[in-house]
Amino acid sequence: MSARSLPDNAPLIVIDLQTGMFDGMHEPPIHDASGIVERARAVIDWARRGGRKVAFCQA
Repeated sequence: MSARSLPDNAPLIVIDLQTGMFDGMHEPPIHDASGIVERARAVIDWARRGGRKVAFCQA
């Protein structure tokens, strides 16, 4: 489903994006960690600008 087909009030759920995974201490290193953080931040900012609720879950 593309973002264009989402209902205007659809929430964003961010799962398992803990700081500890990206602090350089994780073994083995996460591939493209900075890119993952950048893309996640962009999606979170997009959701907030659109007035969507953002939930963070740690599994």
